[in-house]
Amino acid sequence: MLVELGVAPHLIRVLNLDVQPVPGNDRIRKDCFGVALQIGCVPRIPRRQMGQHQTAHARLRRNERSLSSRGMPGFHSSRGFLFREGRFVDEQISVPGRLDRCLARASISRHDDPSPWARGADEISGSNGQLLNQDRFTLRRGHVRVDAEQGLVSSVLEMDANTTNGPQVRPIEASVSLQWPRKPDEHLPSLMASLGLMRIPWGFEVQEIDYVRPFLERATMNTALFPGEYDLGIRFKAKYRFLDAAIAAMNGNPIGAKEYPDLDPIQTKDVVGRLGVDFEVAPGIRVAWGVSADTGTGFHPGSPATKNVLIWQDQNGDGQVEPNEITAVGGAPATPSQQFHRFGLGGDAHLSVRVPTLGDLTFRAEVVSAVNLDRGLEVADPVGAGHDLREQGWSGGATQELTRWAMIGARYDVYNPNGDATQQRAFNLVPIDRAYSTLALMGMFRYGQQRLLLEYDINHNPLGIGPNGAPTSLAANALTLRGQVVF
Repeated sequence: MLVELGVAPHLIRVLNLDVQPVPGNDRIRKDCFGVALQIGCVPRIPRRQMGQHQTAHARLRRNERSLSSRGMPGFHSSRGFLFREGRFVDEQISVPGRLDRCLARASISRHDDPSPWARGADEISGSNGQLLNQDRFTLRRGHVRVDAEQGLVSSVLEMDANTTNGPQVRPIEASVSLQWPRKPDEHLPSLMASLGLMRIPWGFEVQEIDYVRPFLERATMNTALFPGEYDLGIRFKAKYRFLDAAIAAMNGNPIGAKEYPDLDPIQTKDVVGRLGVDFEVAPGIRVAWGVSADTGTGFHPGSPATKNVLIWQDQNGDGQVEPNEITAVGGAPATPSQQFHRFGLGGDAHLSVRVPTLGDLTFRAEVVSAVNLDRGLEVADPVGAGHDLREQGWSGGATQELTRWAMIGARYDVYNPNGDATQQRAFNLVPIDRAYSTLALMGMFRYGQQRLLLEYDINHNPLGIGPNGAPTSLAANALTLRGQVVF
């Protein structure tokens, strides 16, 4: 059984968008044509030519004020339906990816709160009702594991209870295995076939047991590409002397995925595997390294048909409708769901050196290059983006045991979910850096398998916006104290 209690868990967050319905009115359909005639000179943009987050018209300047406080009661005239009581939206209105309602039920996409990530903010998010405060006591992991074995057949059931996003109890591993031989024999290869919910055979950290890993959490690239570390499927493992190999066919949506966790919207399966070696090169010096690969198919959901709509943006803020402030967006037919290819290639290395009196000095490193594989941080959707998303990351760290009672360590990791990210600035499309990085500094007191760990994470992310409109880092450093008990 593993129990971990912590204070202020690590903070890596992504800005969310919220879609709010606008109450409809039956008279809108009757007024649409008349309004278009009255206003005239309305620029028309076919719906299919507009991106998911593109503003309604290129000449419309942006305004960042919130939409949430604006009301829309009653219509006074054919032109007045665009704003109720003279108070329709005078902020930026963009066309969401699913503008699938008629004008009376148009969807409006808006950003979250102006400062949604402030640590210790005694407030809730206006978009999803979640608490903004992250300075708290929390149960990070509470694992109960049951292992059973009879002859060549073995099984495992492991449950997790946590309060990370509210009280939650879920299975994280549930599998049945057939192994040969029954007891390890150095003269024979060890073979195992497993079926069920199990760890993904990728890299070093993804397969590292939680109560053994010295750092609080896995590197950002691993939590982004393989969120939750577990997936459903069938896995084959083989080990002979210093060689260790594993290959699996899995759903491709791990238990921590943002979309379709533990499910598979398509019939084809992802194939993921690792080939590694682990041996002692000299007394007290041990080396392990391996290469991993993942290939599979992602899913892009289709969209229903949309109808013609009119959008007003108050450019001058006078609360009056003017012809150049109206944009007509043409409807579009329904689009079918699509599939896309995703793959990743990674390498990992681990070096352990016995230091007299103190203990093991351990170095670890991982590197990954992937395309369209992000399922946990900035979910990859090349169909919506219009191009493949190149993801790259690496991590490196070291730990030093201070006798059997303590350990210190540091790790630095970098992950870029889109190596080709760009941003429109004035009339130019310029490349931007979307990389996340974390420097983790750790100190640990140990008593057997029981641990008290203090870690300070210095996080850098592209989630902030500077005064000039350029991306900048949003404050997200975290100091965490965690206690762990294993019995």
